[in-house]
Amino acid sequence: ERAGGDPPERFERKLYRFQAALGKDWRRRKALIPLARIAERRGNLEMAIRFVRQAVEASEGIPTRHLLDDQEYLERLEGMRKGDQ
Repeated sequence: ERAGGDPPERFERKLYRFQAALGKDWRRRKALIPLARIAERRGNLEMAIRFVRQAVEASEGIPTRHLLDDQEYLERLEGMRKGDQ
């Protein structure tokens, strides 16, 4: 949805590179959340949950609204996973 005209695979590769370049910087969540959405769309809830957990961990201790949004997204994904079991 935010690929800016790039083919989805190319955009995904850019997200992986961006996330890796940021290392432990809390702003890496800007790549992790779209990667989670891609994984969710593909039906890979485990990978989506892993990405969102990393985003939550990256934002812990940072006064940002994004942390709350990411925690809600994580809860929703975990609820979906429990519904599948």
